[in-house]
Amino acid sequence: MLLYFHVPFCRAKCRYCAFYSRPLTDDALLGAWASALEADMACWARRFAQRDETPLIESIFFGGGTPSLVPPALMGRLLDRAAREFRLAPSLEVSMEANPESVTTEKARALRHAGVNRVSLGVQALDDDLLRAVGRIHTRADALAAFRSLRDSFDSVGLDFIWGLPGESLESWQTQLNEAAALRPDHLSCYGLTLEEGTPLWNERSALALPDESTQSAMYLQCGEILEEHGYRQYEISNYALPGRECSHNLGYWLGKDYLGLGPSAVSAFGPRRWTQPADLGTWLSAPREALMPEGGEMRPAPCGRTPASFGSTRPKLGDVSRLIELERLSFREQAEELVMLRLRTVRGLPLEEYRRFTGRDFAADNAQLITTLVGEGLASMDDDGTDSPRFALTRAGMLISNAVIERCFEAVPDAREEEKV
Repeated sequence: MLLYFHVPFCRAKCRYCAFYSRPLTDDALLGAWASALEADMACWARRFAQRDETPLIESIFFGGGTPSLVPPALMGRLLDRAAREFRLAPSLEVSMEANPESVTTEKARALRHAGVNRVSLGVQALDDDLLRAVGRIHTRADALAAFRSLRDSFDSVGLDFIWGLPGESLESWQTQLNEAAALRPDHLSCYGLTLEEGTPLWNERSALALPDESTQSAMYLQCGEILEEHGYRQYEISNYALPGRECSHNLGYWLGKDYLGLGPSAVSAFGPRRWTQPADLGTWLSAPREALMPEGGEMRPAPCGRTPASFGSTRPKLGDVSRLIELERLSFREQAEELVMLRLRTVRGLPLEEYRRFTGRDFAADNAQLITTLVGEGLASMDDDGTDSPRFALTRAGMLISNAVIERCFEAVPDAREEEKV
């Protein structure tokens, strides 16, 4: 199982960001947030004990928001509580996102001492004009200084970039990639800019000088080529790493592992069940903790006591859980589609035996014409790697149009599992 903590605080909201966050106007909010997370961990530990379960936590990830705003002592307190409440893997990966303006050499050293062992630094661009265009409050110099500070304390440091920014050229993107690779981070995440409805960039979309479609395609394809020249391996549509330095937490998502998300707006997935915490800090803090857990059937929570009074006095009734969490149960077809979608995001692709075990169907036979066309056009491959062979995977060119390819694959997904013919 994967464990995710959402840190809902930022110094300032970036102009492209649609994730839930709010300005950190009072440091006391950090303490209330941490206390609520501790209560949630205790509540879930009791629920697991009630069901005689001891899931192994394989990785922990602090996302946001800006997790590097959390004081190292508070981060250590949360990790210590996780160690008391859950069973942690011996080689536990503990990742956190960080922004350059909130990283110092002293903080990096303290975070490492607190138990964090992997950091993803949100650089987004190494060009001050591009950074200003999307509302980032750090500079290129800040980013380089933060990377040096993190590298002094951490063995695993990644850099996050966004390509296709307003005013960005292909040549500028190539220059930034070569400079980033020369720093030798362990990991690079390179995402294409998405204009999310309701964000400032979305509202200004008609006036933005965005790269055209052909330039954006070249940005994506050359990203992989340049990073491979520097020794990085692509392992997912937008992620590259030095050998053995992949992010195990994110790999867990793409491999369909269960994950528990705690904090405002955090998402959880246990088997076919999905639920989302309320995307409002006040609502989340003031709720009885068991009201943030699914009710009914195998997910019924153990009694968790009352929320500390300091979290607020407006307490929704426990029976009114529908107001607090968004809960859904995926149909068989939706689970099968998710299997296809997640695996095809990875370079290794979809193991056909895994698909057969889940659906009772032969993916290659059901999609024979589509596979032949895609392989013939260099958009996909059918590989036998000697382990879970064979695998259907998208090439880098195929990943560029992955949404369209995956939609075509969905057409052959059955509505229910078909029993194998004997």
